Amino acid sequence: MAVTGVLIELNQLLVDGQVADDAAFQLNRLNKAGVALALVTQDQQADAEADVSSISADIPTLSVFGLADDAPASWQWPKPAQLLRACTENDIDIFNSWVIGTSHDLFRAASQAGLLGGIYIGDDMPAENLGLQVLNHALSLGDAPRVMIPPQGGCWHDH
Repeated sequence: MAVTGVLIELNQLLVDGQVADDAAFQLNRLNKAGVALALVTQDQQADAEADVSSISADIPTLSVFGLADDAPASWQWPKPAQLLRACTENDIDIFNSWVIGTSHDLFRAASQAGLLGGIYIGDDMPAENLGLQVLNHALSLGDAPRVMIPPQGGCWHDH
């Protein structure tokens, strides 16, 4: 059975090779609630895995989805192929899942893939419509779960 998931832009998790602020605590909390976690990046797969290997003890259940050396153009954001693969390989329910990051192209890809919502990390929300049903704003990755509210209300991972 597919589960709710969160796809996270890799550069939002790592700051100077370390897990950003209180992100490890929040992500482990989500994972314990049954939420699947996957990191996505436009970096090469080997580079992304090397970056994440140093934090695997902090967050042991992360899957990493970078680009293969021979990745077709359909794997480049704003195309959704990479996100669809991450959801398929992690048995993630695309239509009830979220993406977290800063890349406008990532949000466009999430919209094309059919993800429910996105959390934009940064000081200001994008002014343009990025196509997601729900787009909220958080100051950091650790703050993101606080603003993940589904359109029907309640707690997002209960739907």
